[in-house]
Amino acid sequence: MPHQPSIRDDVADDQQLLDAIAATDEHTDDAIEALYQRYRQWALDLALSMTRDDAASLDACQDAWMEAIKRARRGVTLRARFTTFLYKYVKHAALRAKRSRPITSEAPDPVATPSPANPDLTSIHAALDRLKPAHAEVLRLRYWHDLTDREIAIALGKPLGTVKGRLRKAIARLEEILKSA
Repeated sequence: MPHQPSIRDDVADDQQLLDAIAATDEHTDDAIEALYQRYRQWALDLALSMTRDDAASLDACQDAWMEAIKRARRGVTLRARFTTFLYKYVKHAALRAKRSRPITSEAPDPVATPSPANPDLTSIHAALDRLKPAHAEVLRLRYWHDLTDREIAIALGKPLGTVKGRLRKAIARLEEILKSA
């Protein structure tokens, strides 16, 4: 039976790339490029969902990648998937980009764009906007960016119990909002 890749395999592979970046040898540029190609769309989607501005999300991604690589050069040991490590850099860069520039082009949230297959995404997105920011954040990380509860806790620097509590409250409140709509 062939081996199916798992999250552990992904983490080990990403860790090898981070180790190559920290080694600053002839493989560093290849390792940076491999991580970038693997996670650039994830980072861009996250930044766009936070800024809702094409130019701001591109700026945020560039800043986030620069910060993440700078940190990786000093050595990083992954405790979860690379996206968990990258999240904080994208989040902070997106928030800075959003504050520093006026919105020039309203871009739809890539995950909340309605489609014929799921027209209710617009109402879900509107409901998410009515939640406390911390509650909306954990829902987006869990259900759109596919992080586990443990990975969310690591990404946010919060205890696992806090994340689980926020998820429970966020789901309950989201259900209330959607039922009243």
